[in-house]
Amino acid sequence: QRITIKDKDGKLAGFAYPGLKAEEDGSVSLRLFAEAGERQEQTVAGLRALYCLQFTRQCKALAKDLLLPRASWPFYQGIASHEEFHEDLFCFVLDEIFHCRAGLIPEQKEFAEIVQEVANQGLHGPAMQIRQQVVDVLQERRAVLDFIGGIEQSCRKMPRLGVTPADCRHFRQEVAVLLPPRFLQKMGLGDIQHIPRFLKAIRIRLERKMQNPGKDAEKAAQLAVYQERLKHFREKDSLSAEQLELLREFALMIEEFKVSLFAQELKTAFPISAKRLDKMWSETKKSLDNF
Repeated sequence: QRITIKDKDGKLAGFAYPGLKAEEDGSVSLRLFAEAGERQEQTVAGLRALYCLQFTRQCKALAKDLLLPRASWPFYQGIASHEEFHEDLFCFVLDEIFHCRAGLIPEQKEFAEIVQEVANQGLHGPAMQIRQQVVDVLQERRAVLDFIGGIEQSCRKMPRLGVTPADCRHFRQEVAVLLPPRFLQKMGLGDIQHIPRFLKAIRIRLERKMQNPGKDAEKAAQLAVYQERLKHFREKDSLSAEQLELLREFALMIEEFKVSLFAQELKTAFPISAKRLDKMWSETKKSLDNF
């Protein structure tokens, strides 16, 4: 949604984008924004604040209950500080429960229905379930990073068949791609639900690479062409929301392809093959070439 702005002569001067803004005094106001991206970001925060006004006491208690002990910092080490992580987690939980992430302002009836639904089911229970799903992802991340670290340390003391310190750095980077810094700001619950399986696939691949480096190299060659395609277009700036979504879908297919190549026993979430990747890439490239 946008509003046309005209100058005093009636000529097009630009556009304004209506959205919500969370004010410092705790209120929420309707504002016009110069950019669509800013409108979405501010509206998401405004929606959170608006729903929190309906559940003031519960949200205040929830902010405390979501906190992980400081001893848990290895889980999110390299992702965010203690304060940043818990701020992101609180926002992530609210976005999931109140459906804020799209930044779309609901009609009054829809808003009331969401409030009633949360009032009926309670806020705390679903929020803690989401928290546990995030913790499960972080625990798997920590386990894989510790496994890679152990292999790397062993390599430095005594060369291991098929694995070098450079390989370990590569696999550590793959973990970082799956869970980048402040990932809770960029992903939804649907995005992270597959990540523990992708992390397990990294560990299985590394274990098998030590046993048969030649076979791993053959499979890696099949994968490399798709990774290069993704990398090339990820480096472009100012992609549209639709183009970013196509790249996200292609990246997800690549992760599932890795599972099919290196850790078949984990099974893929949907059928995947080089042929399916080629078809998806053809559609993606057509959109990106119009950039």
